[in-house]
Amino acid sequence: MLRFLKYTIYILLIGALASSEVSAQTKKKKKAKKHHNSIKKHKKAKYYKPLPPPAPKPVYDFAQLQDTANPLEKIFSQDQTFYNDFLAKKDQRRIQIIYTRIDRDKNNIPSFKEYKFNVSPYTYFYPASCVKLPLAALTLEKLHQLNIPGISKETPLTVDSVNTCQYPTIWDSTASGYRASFGHYIKKILLVSDNDAYNRLFEYNGTQHIHNRLSQLNLPDIRITHRFFACDSIANKYTNRFNFLDPTGAVFYTQQSMYDSNIYSRPIGTVTVGNSYLDFDNKLKPYPKNFSDRNYFKLEDINGVLKRLIFPESFNRNQRFDLDESDYRFMRKYMSTYATESIEPIYDSVHGYFDCIKKYLVYGQKRDTVVNKQLRIFNIVGFSYGFLVDCAYIIDFETQTEFMLSAVIYSNESEILNWNKYEYYTVGMPFLKKLGQDILKLEKQRPKALVPDLSQFIFDYKK
Repeated sequence: MLRFLKYTIYILLIGALASSEVSAQTKKKKKAKKHHNSIKKHKKAKYYKPLPPPAPKPVYDFAQLQDTANPLEKIFSQDQTFYNDFLAKKDQRRIQIIYTRIDRDKNNIPSFKEYKFNVSPYTYFYPASCVKLPLAALTLEKLHQLNIPGISKETPLTVDSVNTCQYPTIWDSTASGYRASFGHYIKKILLVSDNDAYNRLFEYNGTQHIHNRLSQLNLPDIRITHRFFACDSIANKYTNRFNFLDPTGAVFYTQQSMYDSNIYSRPIGTVTVGNSYLDFDNKLKPYPKNFSDRNYFKLEDINGVLKRLIFPESFNRNQRFDLDESDYRFMRKYMSTYATESIEPIYDSVHGYFDCIKKYLVYGQKRDTVVNKQLRIFNIVGFSYGFLVDCAYIIDFETQTEFMLSAVIYSNESEILNWNKYEYYTVGMPFLKKLGQDILKLEKQRPKALVPDLSQFIFDYKK
């Protein structure tokens, strides 16, 4: 009886397994048939269309480059594989370049030869942080012109909030003694392009003084009209109150709040960028963003401001900033300091900083880049709305090479603004890096009648 029971259970198990296998095979066949019928039906449907072939890659006609005296065109022609994609869309990408060759005479006095590519004051780009450079210089000269004992770029200060869209400053955690000063603000601007520091310089100068003084310096087209903060046009006309402190912390001089009633012209009229943008509520606006009343700083003027700070003696006295030699050295030192070299304030890798954080030309701002400390880049950059700008005076002390290079590129293929999907690191940075490296290589190979004495640009970055 027990043997019969075991035999029956064995037969039932075999049957169940066989039935399960047949069922699985049946389901598999039905699924395959259904998939085949679906594909067949889809192919017969009227709406079925094969994928279109990829759009042809735009090709730039390098035969257009016929100025054999322009080294920029020579560089482009020598590496057509790289530069084709950029030059084929040079107007869409709003590319502009100014390259300045520098030669010295027997007295070490420089002379300049400029070469340009696609430069036009009517090709708008948002200058972003580039406006910080003239404000740094204007701040230093305004401190001089006060001519009040005890006031200098090192004098500690506090800032009061006296109107809408303003915020106070009592302490600066990055400064020694936690006291803010204009010298410290300028360091932060030149080292890492600090926006809060820019706002303070903007407020101290005020729009009326900014535009009056720049016009006197033969820079009448520059427009600097707003903080880097969400303020409307009316709020930007009001400045904060600044209190200068003596060694005991007591206020000994106050600059009161100012209001500018002037309405400034638009140097190139109505300006729009893109075909749509996201507003502050993250809603898509299906039309271009208006930049007509935003900051305007054409590439030739950015280049001109930097040149005034590096080579002031090359300008008539009435076109120079009112700075003394210590101010020039201060500006040059911190323009050329790699961020992690800074002692005060401290910018280290722990806090996300790296050496070439604002060195787009030559380095391309890659975090893991090992910089050459014999290569010094005295520059100002802009980074916003898809625009990348770098204006630089570059020295290679190993080969005693010097030149100036300014460039801008728009890295926003989609033409949608404020959505933070710009091609900074796939388009803009590679272009500026390669351009800077190519010009550097060209300059190293260029024969010069006299070797320049560049000792005035050597600084002790450990102090």
